[in-house]
Amino acid sequence: VAGIKTGDTLGIDGENRKVTINDVDAFDKYDAWELPKLQPGQNTIKIVNGVQAAIVIDYSPRYI
Repeated sequence: VAGIKTGDTLGIDGENRKVTINDVDAFDKYDAWELPKLQPGQNTIKIVNGVQAAIVIDYSPRYI
């Protein structure tokens, strides 16, 4: 996500298809083909470019 800075809060809401930085719409700064998807069980989330972050994930399982 372009434009995110130290101390910012990034929100990626796959259920409602929203991307926010500090609760402000930032979908236009999201540079990916699709929103992330988690698989049941353990998942690996990689943060690149030496960025340090605190991560909180709220997961809502979906049944198709």
